[in-house]
Amino acid sequence: MKLTVKQEHIYEGLKSIGEEISSFYLDAIELINQKNIVSQSYLLAHVAREIDGGLRDILSPDKAKKELQKNPALKDRGQVASILVALDLELDNPFAIKYASVSSKFAKYAHRRGATKKPRTLSEVIELWEEYENILLKLVGSFINQLNRIERITKFKKPTKQILEALKNMFANKQIERHFYINLKSENWLEPMYNKGFFSPKLIKDEELWNQAEYLIFIAKNIKRKYFKESNARFLVKIIEEINFHSENIQKLKNYRIWYFLLDILTELPKQYINKKIINSIPNYLNTQHENTLESLAIFKLIHS
Repeated sequence: MKLTVKQEHIYEGLKSIGEEISSFYLDAIELINQKNIVSQSYLLAHVAREIDGGLRDILSPDKAKKELQKNPALKDRGQVASILVALDLELDNPFAIKYASVSSKFAKYAHRRGATKKPRTLSEVIELWEEYENILLKLVGSFINQLNRIERITKFKKPTKQILEALKNMFANKQIERHFYINLKSENWLEPMYNKGFFSPKLIKDEELWNQAEYLIFIAKNIKRKYFKESNARFLVKIIEEINFHSENIQKLKNYRIWYFLLDILTELPKQYINKKIINSIPNYLNTQHENTLESLAIFKLIHS
């Protein structure tokens, strides 16, 4: 089965989110090309609903949707509210209006219209499907659009299980991962991301930037504010201890930038959180195969902070 250029872009965008949702899309194209499935119009609409529901599970958390539905104009319009949250657009935005119009019609075509009637033909649904493909192209069909979805996700105060699962897949692309961590500015993400292993030392590669440092340094700098979550300081200490232990006892980390990042974080932490275990590990930060000027400077800052 040969895909068009547009379909390839959509497929790759969906695949970056997960195998299941991208498989639905391939199956939809396969269905369209079948000649002997009488119920293909119903099946195509069902598949479109699954793709759309899967995307909005990630991009439109229930809490954000319910908050938006406090607007009287959206009180009984859950699907529209879900789309507006996913896109981060206003109700009168043309793209949001088009998306809501197309998405709302899937249910009608997915279900039978009467056991005694003739089945729908594919031609009754194909135009709707093509309109939906254009929507998918704008949602995930290019690198820029994927970055837009990442930026939308970072605006949520706290991640859902579905968001975290999708991010693990999307972070196969390191540019997307970096864009995420640079844009993430909510302290409420630290604990759930820690619990799901996003800051595990196993993810640190010798020749790559440790993109997680962007967010962790942001958290550390915020700890010096008058109001902060004390638990965040404890999680930062846990992350540093785990990285130290991994490098000293499991596999030595040769990424010299890591030690500079950790020292930068320690410089921002109030002294009462820096324990002897961490202090005893600091000399190891200088034991690298590269020039350690950055680490030396960071240690100087730490001593005098």
